[in-house]
Amino acid sequence: YFLDQKTYLARQKELKLVTRYLLKSDSVDQEKGGRDVFKEVIGCNGSLKYSIEQCKAAVSYPPQGLPLLLVGHSGVGKSFLAKLVYEYAKAIKVIAEKAPFIVFNCAEYANNPELLSGILFGHCKGAYTGADSDSTGLIEVADGGFLFLDEIHRLPPTGQEKLFLFLDQGIFRRLGESGRDRQAQVRLMFATTEDPEDNFLQTFLRRIPLVVRIPTFQERPLKEKMELIYTFYKKEAVTIKKDVSISNQVVDLLLNSTAGGNIGKLRNAIKLSCANAYNHGPGSKGKDIKVKLNHLPKDVLHAYEGVITNKLNGEDVLVSCSEKNDFSYITHDQQKTLHVHEELTL
Repeated sequence: YFLDQKTYLARQKELKLVTRYLLKSDSVDQEKGGRDVFKEVIGCNGSLKYSIEQCKAAVSYPPQGLPLLLVGHSGVGKSFLAKLVYEYAKAIKVIAEKAPFIVFNCAEYANNPELLSGILFGHCKGAYTGADSDSTGLIEVADGGFLFLDEIHRLPPTGQEKLFLFLDQGIFRRLGESGRDRQAQVRLMFATTEDPEDNFLQTFLRRIPLVVRIPTFQERPLKEKMELIYTFYKKEAVTIKKDVSISNQVVDLLLNSTAGGNIGKLRNAIKLSCANAYNHGPGSKGKDIKVKLNHLPKDVLHAYEGVITNKLNGEDVLVSCSEKNDFSYITHDQQKTLHVHEELTL
């Protein structure tokens, strides 16, 4: 963090080169105006750092960016990250401020391949039963912006082949259309919970150079898991305008629970625990609410098989209802404990 003046003056030339190298990536983002887009993401400098770097590379690569596939379990934040990628693209001005961001879940029409293709690429009148008029597809609607296809593994091989053509040559045809190639400037993002190698055509996969894998809540470092828990309780405290006191046993259980759903499940469990604590406490008359084990959802309690202890060696956690982010409630001794547990985990 600090250099002695004599040391700096003696090796000024080398240190200038090092400084220039270290600041290069930050200066590029600052020039484009997108430096702070991912700043508030928990793990942006930790477990998600490489994933975010890949996303930035996909957005900034000329002329139209690179297709991006987000892979991770349900609830890890794929949709959240996709929206941030879109915001980053606007921030660095590679797309217009009002460029569209279209989201579509392929699972909704997985059992009807024709209708699914019609929704994505559009269809001509009479292309299939019920197609009473020409229709514009999502690719045309997303022209100039992003199209985010969730659960892309539910897209049948025929749909993958059509997307392959669009990724490869930038052209497509509406369902039932012949003799006319259409074009659109669309940046594509995909998301899946499945192994790409087992669920996609190889020709399709080869057109997606960047595959970003997002870690589960259990795979995150302990400090990031603590910050996620704190952040979700903080949002509830600000919403209900009451301080929230959280039992250290609740924190320990949430840190180590293996219940499905990952971060999405964690957020819902925390919201319900606050609702239960509010309902069983003084309610609107009290200054704060106290979250205890019995306030957590039953599925979270039943999924925990360990012995509930106090790993942070501290008292109950108090989350203020003020707008200020005060995650520094973790004491110096607790920070040491977090560091020790990280080393043991590694």
